[in-house]
Amino acid sequence: MAKNTNKSIEQRRQRIISFVTEKNTTSFEEIARTFHVSEITIRRDIKKLVSENILLSERGGKIKPNENISSDINFFRRSYAHSQQKREIAEAALELIKENSVIGLDSSTTTLELAKQLFRKKNITVVSNSLLVPPSLANHRSASVFCVGGHVMMDCMSTEGICACSEIQQYSYDICFLSANAFDFEYGLSNIKYHEIDTKLSFLSRSKFKVLLLDSGKIGRREFRAFSNLSSFDLTITDNRIKPEHRIQFEALGAPLLIAPGVYAECEQRDEV
Repeated sequence: MAKNTNKSIEQRRQRIISFVTEKNTTSFEEIARTFHVSEITIRRDIKKLVSENILLSERGGKIKPNENISSDINFFRRSYAHSQQKREIAEAALELIKENSVIGLDSSTTTLELAKQLFRKKNITVVSNSLLVPPSLANHRSASVFCVGGHVMMDCMSTEGICACSEIQQYSYDICFLSANAFDFEYGLSNIKYHEIDTKLSFLSRSKFKVLLLDSGKIGRREFRAFSNLSSFDLTITDNRIKPEHRIQFEALGAPLLIAPGVYAECEQRDEV
């Protein structure tokens, strides 16, 4: 039987998310017919997406999008894109954090992956404008967690605006971790939603060590508004799918780059087609 690669599994699951969202209610059988794979494979996919709070599985085999406001489907659709790469980047970023550190995290899906790993660090203080970071640290016994106030933006599950920026700037960070929607070597870092930019800049202004978390799929792209460049960061962490020409460009700029070793590359079991 033909085997799927991890990349094709991820792509299929993203298509399933879109399909279920458009249908609103569907079934295992209908999804299996649509994607021309076995029902066993689809059940494995759905189980994974349900565990990620992206979809809901109801009685009678019905599948629906999770419309709970704390599990906004658009946010989780972004979160699931390149999720394997983001986990690899988070693993590499975790090694930079020392105990007793004050850590700043923006509201990106990549920093959320890092937040999920912070249970492995003791006596840390975490400040974030993400509404999803505090729940991910709920069982951390030695973490002090601060979620800054401000204008709540439901589409990205974060607080933004003047109040959020003011609170962020009240702290001094040993290290901060930020991301962006896109990075182009000439245009710089850019974002789709302009209202997220000021909070990112506020973290940068108060941090001793600044780390950019950027999955390789964002490199070589441009979005609506540019807001910073590589020189603002002490280190960029990306995944090992980075194109050779992009790696050369980082080297030419003298920009410190850490490439995650792909420790999650074999986590997914290969599925039957």
